[in-house]
Amino acid sequence: HNVGAIIRTAAGFGSAGILMPERGQAPITAAVIKSSAGAAFRIPLCTSPDLSKSLQDLKKKGFMLFALTGSSAGKSATKDTDPLESFTFNGPTAFIMGNEGEGIPKQLLSLCDARIDIPLHPRVESLNVAAATAATLSYWSQQHPEALQ
Repeated sequence: HNVGAIIRTAAGFGSAGILMPERGQAPITAAVIKSSAGAAFRIPLCTSPDLSKSLQDLKKKGFMLFALTGSSAGKSATKDTDPLESFTFNGPTAFIMGNEGEGIPKQLLSLCDARIDIPLHPRVESLNVAAATAATLSYWSQQHPEALQ
């Protein structure tokens, strides 16, 4: 259901598309389409056999890559991350979300320009990937109101 929720969120906040690995994530099934509330038909969904190469290609085209690396509930961001609200997204942007169990693979993290932290209240350790995506894309869309038109 997270994949469907992410698709719906990305479409709702005006993202241009979603890039997914061919393997290692939930496939687009009827259940994913249902949980996307049909948004899977309203936003380009692209799969890549080599996500690392695809991200390198995006960087060559001028995209900034940002990794959502989790929260630091009740603490300030680690030395490798910065809080979401400290970013200004000026230009083509791609957000990299990881697997909830394993996070973002190291080879993909090494391609990212920055790592984003979503500060949380101490009573909550983390957000699930769909909720973190929603928080991030909401913040991004506030900087790009044209995306909502």
